[in-house]
Amino acid sequence: MNKRLNIGIDFDGVLISLFLNRIWFDTSGKKQVKKHKLFLKTYAFFTYLSQLVKSPIPGSLEVLTKLKEDYHISFFLSTSRGSVTKGPAISFLRRWGYIGIFSEYLFNLKNVSSWECKYENMINKSLDIHIDDDINVIEYLSQKLPRKKFILFSPNTDPNLDLPNVYIAKTWKDINMYIKRLLHNPD
Repeated sequence: MNKRLNIGIDFDGVLISLFLNRIWFDTSGKKQVKKHKLFLKTYAFFTYLSQLVKSPIPGSLEVLTKLKEDYHISFFLSTSRGSVTKGPAISFLRRWGYIGIFSEYLFNLKNVSSWECKYENMINKSLDIHIDDDINVIEYLSQKLPRKKFILFSPNTDPNLDLPNVYIAKTWKDINMYIKRLLHNPD
């Protein structure tokens, strides 16, 4: 692949383990629960506290650093986190050394569904690959953008997903292997 790769990377479940396992909304985008302000403030507080004790998903920083150095890939944080949890995410990234990795931080400041936010990021930033742990997001994006590539990060499950532009990764080592394969053989 001669052109520079632009890769979007989700935050929760890809760089850091999930908090509350997404219990407050439907990631398929079929329904969005109205979030009460007190809930959002409480959620932001507990998100911040949880991130003080959590560490990154193993291998993520090392793989991203090496790919950026060796292949000059542009990485974009592409998350459905909104303004309430943006601060804790940036603090986590700063504390663990991810700040220099990303070309840009794309947060869901419009408060749209997860899949819609990431679709807009793919289009607006000309992302070639998106890495996410949400099977609903990956299915939606891969069907809407069949010429793009996707990596479903699924370390704990074996999803039944058979789409030609989706690779399933169990570890960051798998992600590294797939990206290198795409760099040398884009089709």
